[in-house]
Amino acid sequence: MKNKLTFFIVAVLVSVSCRHSGSQDALSISKHNPTTPDWAYTHVYAPLRDTITQRPLAIFYGDSITEGWVDDEFFSSHNSIPMGVSGMTTCQLLCRFRTDVINLKPKYVAIMCGTNDIAQNIGEIELETAAGNIVSMCELARYNGIIPLVCSVTPCTIYRWRMKLGNPTEKIKSFNALLKEYCMQSGVQYVDYYSALDSGDGSLAPDMTRDECHLTPKAYKVMEKVIAPFLK
Repeated sequence: MKNKLTFFIVAVLVSVSCRHSGSQDALSISKHNPTTPDWAYTHVYAPLRDTITQRPLAIFYGDSITEGWVDDEFFSSHNSIPMGVSGMTTCQLLCRFRTDVINLKPKYVAIMCGTNDIAQNIGEIELETAAGNIVSMCELARYNGIIPLVCSVTPCTIYRWRMKLGNPTEKIKSFNALLKEYCMQSGVQYVDYYSALDSGDGSLAPDMTRDECHLTPKAYKVMEKVIAPFLK
């Protein structure tokens, strides 16, 4: 009965949160467009899921920022698994939350996403709606005995695949503020990567980024120091 109820909740949340407005031309649609089979890309980690035989301490769950986090030593030493998919929005991540998080039964899930919602990868979406998708992931995690860690969106001053949007810094700050407020009200741990990486004006230092958005190994080392104390 519990699993049926959870499935119903997810179905309702996804059907509501995935409705957003805004016309899209060919350049505004990422590789994860709404007509793609397996729109939530649940197949990406199927081979990895089949090899997991013991409960992970943590699943690191997100988009390209998580996908680009390549540090076997860090993840193995913390019995953790990174499961990021480039280009994904909060809506898509909510859709694959069961296959890549709930079914694996980690102690923690470190959720880091939202920048692709701000980049309008699959169309316009209100910041509150995107933040609500993360809230839904947290609620589903808690319902299933998993401790959520809500991670801030990292600094970015330009989406090179969406140049016409300009500098997203203020939207990122507003989005992170929504996440932090939710965490304070609900008792969920907020993991503040943004403050650790911000060079002072909302940008990443040159040695921390490849393109003013995606991160270098040095930036990930900073993030590892931020989140490690919460992985107990």
